[in-house]
Amino acid sequence: MEATNQNHNDRYRSDRPAPCVHPGCTTSTRERKPYCTEHVREHPYVTDLLDRLGSIERELAAVERRGKRAVDIDGVLATEVLRELSLHGDRTIRRLARDLALPTKVLDAYVRALAKAGRVTTGHTNRNREMVQLTESDREEAA
Repeated sequence: MEATNQNHNDRYRSDRPAPCVHPGCTTSTRERKPYCTEHVREHPYVTDLLDRLGSIERELAAVERRGKRAVDIDGVLATEVLRELSLHGDRTIRRLARDLALPTKVLDAYVRALAKAGRVTTGHTNRNREMVQLTESDREEAA
């Protein structure tokens, strides 16, 4: 067993540092990664992740300005709202906003758009707080 672990560890060690693959960069990388810390943003995974985050930020800004008309009901944030409801059940808008770290005004726009699309329904609690719940078909789909 000891020899197997040694062979595994040797594969990831090298006496020679790997150079960054960015054209013209001569900086050595850590642990033989393809990019140095200065050029890590060029890694395809990091580029994709930054693009997605930028897209989410742009959507949030649009929803803050234009309300439910700007909501992408098939987008990442609407999917997160539906996932949160499927995992934790009915929630008030304030609680759901807190759980998803979104402004209440923005979450309200998502709830209105999802309700219009027939994905969630709204009601009121005994304290007259607005409650959000998945529709029956979405509840069955999540199960």
